[in-house]
Amino acid sequence: MQDLGPGKSKRHFSSKELRYSIGILVIISLASGLGLIVLAKALNSVVSPGLTPLIVMAGYGALVLLLTMGFSHRFIGPFQRLKMELKIILGGNYSGRLNIRQRDDVYIKSFIEEINLLLNEFEKMHVLKEDLIKTVNKDLEALSSRIGGQEMTKEDLLNVIECCRTKTRETLKKYKYKYERLTEETRGRMS
Repeated sequence: MQDLGPGKSKRHFSSKELRYSIGILVIISLASGLGLIVLAKALNSVVSPGLTPLIVMAGYGALVLLLTMGFSHRFIGPFQRLKMELKIILGGNYSGRLNIRQRDDVYIKSFIEEINLLLNEFEKMHVLKEDLIKTVNKDLEALSSRIGGQEMTKEDLLNVIECCRTKTRETLKKYKYKYERLTEETRGRMS
């Protein structure tokens, strides 16, 4: 559900676009049903009355089949394609995005846009994680070589650790990550 702000709520889980698409399908089915009724009356005068219900039932069956195929092609098919694209992205291609096709339903297009926004954030977090790992590893290697090479006072060690924290903060700020949240958690653990 969409957040509409304080004191406001959304009554429906589905979007207007989806309701319109389903409404159009219902209108098509009703219009086709009326067409079959008119056809049945016309056939009644041409064909024997016992054969008319069979023809109408066959027409309804064909109508249901066509609407089912149309609905599944229009709504279910794109989700199968999206499922495959997501598997590729989750396989390690974090820069990949879901494709919007011109013939996709409006509701599916808006869904894909939202997922792509989520994937953008996911990619940023992945890059942040990789940069953070590199920064921390580099600082730990430098700290290790300084400790191994000479005697260090407690003050020197604290200065090196603070330098590591500063570089980590800079890396997080580069990706606009809320460092305050991280520092509050770390301060709680260090106390």
